[in-house]
Amino acid sequence: MSSDAIPTRRVSANASKVIEELARRRKTSLVLPEDEKWLKKITPYPPQLLKHMVANRVLYRLGRGRYVIAPPATSMPLQAATAEQMVDISLSPYGEYYIGFLSAMIHSRLTDLHSMTIYAGIPFTSGCRPDEIASGEKLHVVRISPSKWPLEDELDHSRVFRDKKEFVWRSKIERTLVDGLQYPELCAGFETVIGGWGRAKHSGDVDWELVSKIAKRFGPSATCRTAFVMRLMGLEDLVGKYFADLKGSAHNLLLDKTNGFDLPKGELVRDSRTGVLVNIPMRYLEGWAAA
Repeated sequence: MSSDAIPTRRVSANASKVIEELARRRKTSLVLPEDEKWLKKITPYPPQLLKHMVANRVLYRLGRGRYVIAPPATSMPLQAATAEQMVDISLSPYGEYYIGFLSAMIHSRLTDLHSMTIYAGIPFTSGCRPDEIASGEKLHVVRISPSKWPLEDELDHSRVFRDKKEFVWRSKIERTLVDGLQYPELCAGFETVIGGWGRAKHSGDVDWELVSKIAKRFGPSATCRTAFVMRLMGLEDLVGKYFADLKGSAHNLLLDKTNGFDLPKGELVRDSRTGVLVNIPMRYLEGWAAA
């Protein structure tokens, strides 16, 4: 047998029962302590059984108390589950989360970039501190305050099903657009964000009223940035409709909070409609939006 051949797997009677129960539940992964109750009907020592199943390559261990079935002819976790599914297995034990930012932009085809980092939002109070998932791809987590967290009615984010039982949470395109303006550092920079907005506009798949509602829930900074970029996209009528009470006040809100261009203060231009300080030359913004 060659050195890179996949080892023969030995499945004990109890391991077979675990696999059969997962199949009955239409799941390919399990998490402790959530699944411990039914596992104890098979063995009084679930961690010991799972350890043996990992050793015999029946399961892959993705982290503390998190496992996925190792299908035949596989030799690594990424062959058993998508990177996003492994993010779900890593984050869901701690509560709510959503895959967003650059990862959601890539999924929604708002950019042609590829990233080995998966970006996810978690509640500000979450006790989760993940760094790397079993696929080898980095997991970058940002904590979101309660006022900015997606609504429970699935307007901001949605369940993306892998099969009938297992799914991941991912931000919808409307949430992704607003997140990009507020967290450009998590979306490969403001150029990528504006390019994504341009693609979104031309796709015709965006609920602009929902974009405005999400921005208003974020607060004044998101409201002003969103209104400005909608105007940049030629959506002036919608800005008048959804941001009718917006006034260009004299605040110091930068359009790009990362200030990548680092323009001298004297070259900053205040937008009269939104009050945003435009710290990127308009010719660049217009070019990115049209690309």
